Amino acid sequence: MFLYDPDTRVTLFNENSLESDDQFELFGAISFSAHGCSFYNGIVLDVGFPLAFDQRLLGQPLTLAHVGDMLPTVARSLRQLLEWDQGDVENVFGLTFAVDVERYGQVREVPLRSGGSTTPVTEENRDEFVRLYIEHLDAQYFGAKFLAFKRGFFTLCDEVFIKVKRSRHPDLYWALRGTTELDFTVLEENTTYEDGFSAQHPTILNFWKVVHAMTAEQQREFLRFVTASDRAPPRGLKDVRFSVQRNGPDTDRLPSAYTCFGRLLLPEYATFEKLRDRLLIAVHNHAGFGLV
Repeated sequence: MFLYDPDTRVTLFNENSLESDDQFELFGAISFSAHGCSFYNGIVLDVGFPLAFDQRLLGQPLTLAHVGDMLPTVARSLRQLLEWDQGDVENVFGLTFAVDVERYGQVREVPLRSGGSTTPVTEENRDEFVRLYIEHLDAQYFGAKFLAFKRGFFTLCDEVFIKVKRSRHPDLYWALRGTTELDFTVLEENTTYEDGFSAQHPTILNFWKVVHAMTAEQQREFLRFVTASDRAPPRGLKDVRFSVQRNGPDTDRLPSAYTCFGRLLLPEYATFEKLRDRLLIAVHNHAGFGLV
């Protein structure tokens, strides 16, 4: 039903999906219920839809800025085309008003306008090319399947109501997706400990030294490792339920996690170096869901 990019971690609608429009409509209704519950309870629903999803859901046009959020490489190429000021656009870029589209393993050329395959992109018509290309992306990712999803989504709530709420709360999208501003000092203050661990236990002291020394990217990976999302709720990490449970004595086993409960299962590693090594390996490889 969806296309997922592991690099950008963005989820897009698959207009070539074999699932029926009715299935997408049903998913839309279920999705509204899930979004409503997550917003009410202040938790993150990390579904990975781009910002354009929010805009198109409310009938706003797709823009180059939205393309940058969902397809950054494509957006950079389009901006480069628009900003090119050294002349000879036709020969430097070698583009025509046609794009290649893959469907079920077959690649075919799709013209963006009549005669597009033989119409070169020049300095004079490049603005038109970018506009038509964005319209093509809109049809490719926000076409019939997305519209079926939208029908289901608004089955449970009036679209006008959502637009009014959106005008009063422009950060509604980010409230649902959560924030990437992570203060792990706050998380440490709110953490609970189980099975012999405490805030002053040597293993726990080493654990927090490792966490606070992580890079920002490593900290996001750690948060995903223990909660299944690299974002915090809208009010930050103070609303994240997190506990560290002792998972046996010193060992070479990696830590693991119950993401549904925000619980880290941490062996009582004998040294700081060993704890750092084992934790970073686990986080990097997302080795969660361990058994006690």
